[in-house]
Amino acid sequence: MPSDGHVITGAIGFVFGAPTVLVSDDPNVISSSPFARETIDDAVDRVEVEFAAAVENVRFNFLYDEGDGERFTPIPVELEQTADDVVVVSFDELERDGTYLLSYLARYAQSDEEITGDIPFFLGAPSTESDSSFPWLPFVAVAALIVAVGSWFSWRRMLVVDDEADGDDSDGGSAGDVDQDLSDVRV
Repeated sequence: MPSDGHVITGAIGFVFGAPTVLVSDDPNVISSSPFARETIDDAVDRVEVEFAAAVENVRFNFLYDEGDGERFTPIPVELEQTADDVVVVSFDELERDGTYLLSYLARYAQSDEEITGDIPFFLGAPSTESDSSFPWLPFVAVAALIVAVGSWFSWRRMLVVDDEADGDDSDGGSAGDVDQDLSDVRV
C-alpha cells in the first residue's frame, strides 16, 4: 500500500516446463472453468466462476499476455450473474495461443468485504516472445574486441620490458646513457 492509501494488488504467474492443471488456490473461488493455470486445447468463449459465497458488484478484466511481461491486450467481456455465487464471463472465441488472465473485483453480499483474485489459463502453449532473448552476437563481438585490444597492449608492454632487460634502449641506442649525457652539459 503506497503513501496515498490506494491498495495495489497483482499476480506474477510463471511456468516451469509444462504447465500444471490446478484448481485455483484462491479461497474466494470454489471452482472455475477453465481452472487456474489450466491448459486448454480448444478455444473457449465463456468462463464460469463460482465464488465461495454470494457476491455483488462483480467486475472482471480479461487480458492476453503478449509474452514480454509488459504488454497485455484487453479483451472485452460480458457478465451474467446466473446465481448469487456464480458469474458467467462471455467473450469472443479466443484465437491466439498463449496466456490469458481473468482477474476479478467483487464484494461479498452479506459482509460487504471486497475480494480480488485472478484465474490464469493457457490456450495451447504459454505466451512467449522469441525476440526477448539475450543479444549474444553483438555481446560476443564486443567481448572479442576488448580481449584483442587488451592482448595487443599487453604484448607491446612485454616487448618494452624485454628490451629494457636486454639493455637495449627503446630509442635504438642513439641517445646514450642519460647520466653521461647530463655530465657533458655545462652551465
